Amino acid sequence: MFSHPYLTRKLSALFALCSLLALLLSAAPPPSGAAKKPSTRALVTDRDKLTLSEQFTPPTQIGLTGAGDVFFTPGAAAFFRWDADDGAHARILQENDPYPGFPGAEAQAIAQNMRVNEAGHVSMVNSFAAEGARNPRGVFIYDGANFLKVALRGEVAPGTGGQLFANFFSTFISENDRVAFQAFTEPNIIGSLGIFTGSTSGPIEKIALVGETAPGTGGGTYATFTIVGFNDAGQVAFFSNILGGTTRRAVFVGTPTGVLKVAAAGEPAPGTTGTFNLQLNVNNLAFNGNGGVAFFSGVIAGGPNNRGIWVGDGTAPASKLVVPTDPTGTPLGGTFGFVGTRVYGFNDAGQVLFQSNPNGATSTHALFLKSLSGTAQVVFSRGQVAPGGTTETFDTALEATLNQNGKAAFAAALQGGASPVGWFLGSGVAAPVEIALEREPAPGGGAFGIAAEIFPGTAQLNENDEVAFFAEILGPNDTGVFRWTPTGGVARVMSTSDQLPPDANTVIFTFMP
Repeated sequence: MFSHPYLTRKLSALFALCSLLALLLSAAPPPSGAAKKPSTRALVTDRDKLTLSEQFTPPTQIGLTGAGDVFFTPGAAAFFRWDADDGAHARILQENDPYPGFPGAEAQAIAQNMRVNEAGHVSMVNSFAAEGARNPRGVFIYDGANFLKVALRGEVAPGTGGQLFANFFSTFISENDRVAFQAFTEPNIIGSLGIFTGSTSGPIEKIALVGETAPGTGGGTYATFTIVGFNDAGQVAFFSNILGGTTRRAVFVGTPTGVLKVAAAGEPAPGTTGTFNLQLNVNNLAFNGNGGVAFFSGVIAGGPNNRGIWVGDGTAPASKLVVPTDPTGTPLGGTFGFVGTRVYGFNDAGQVLFQSNPNGATSTHALFLKSLSGTAQVVFSRGQVAPGGTTETFDTALEATLNQNGKAAFAAALQGGASPVGWFLGSGVAAPVEIALEREPAPGGGAFGIAAEIFPGTAQLNENDEVAFFAEILGPNDTGVFRWTPTGGVARVMSTSDQLPPDANTVIFTFMP
């Protein structure tokens, strides 16, 4: 490269002079009104502490035990119990906790599809993270002290030709601690859905698989499943859409040794001139401990009896419980008229809890209890005075559940007073009693906001006639869970303004390193 000595010296001197001038200017104070030199500093780093709430998030599931304790899940990342004796909250498991029984694993989604039996044992689907494991999850029973495995991802699913369990949902627990559940299997996960039963001490057993021949359907095969219930005899009630054969859908009761068809679309509907439609969802059916299924169905070409409720167990054709032209046989008079699409419960005494809009009766809406061999009982009727209010009368049933004692916990819309809705306990042999009314003062402050928290499964009823239910808390704008007893009234189980127990974590999930 060309270089001239004189020019090089001149350029070097000029560069030194410019550097000295820049240094002097940087050291001199800025002129009045001049902008300060920009600076850079960290606003947040991965070492900064997060400010997280130390209060419960809104509850998503509840479960009531026979002793009156209440399990609840705030979100999908925590599992707590409220003690009926002292009102204390016990933290059982939270996201990021070490997962019991699996060294080095961390809990993730917890207590999905939670079900609780009278003994206070809980079936659930839990997920956890473990180094070297691919998305581990399984069906577990919490027995009050331990999480006991029923089935785990990667284990062989019986009856599938070597397929492995991949995912689980829809758990049901019996009083003898057996669990029924649905599961997908892999590697052929498309169309690989099945129903299984198992326990913590015995083998998993298959009830039915998608693609298998469905009995009583003319060679059709199962296409989908929805579990209705599970009893202590190990029987699972379910309904399924059917591919091929002579019907589009049917109701079944199954055990590991075989499945019986209870009713199918297109079959004659007893008590009518038509055939079952069976456009079903899980709110149209109920299952009891004797293996019986109570189900609502529309009727095709049935004339005035275009719908009704039937009962069957698969050992004989289903029997009619009620159709619209049947007399109510109650002091209301008239006929059942429009038989509502909700079957709320079916107990071991054979009582079915359902709603109907009678024709020619002294009331145009009622909640009834009826068995195949007995006369109907009225739990409440439209226009009847609602207990606990001022001038309120009952209007319509919104939600209900039934226990083995023939008691029904129900939510009803009200008219003619300050409370538009309430929770009550009735039986058909005595007048209903109040549990809670909308806008009534709630334990712990605020007022009940019941209307926004009524949905299927919103209330739990045990065999001691105790009720747990969701409610908003008007005033502080919280969400809470409450428990009512016949002798003690309403107690607050939890609310979103309650502080977490001292040993609880405020958690944001992060992946394991």
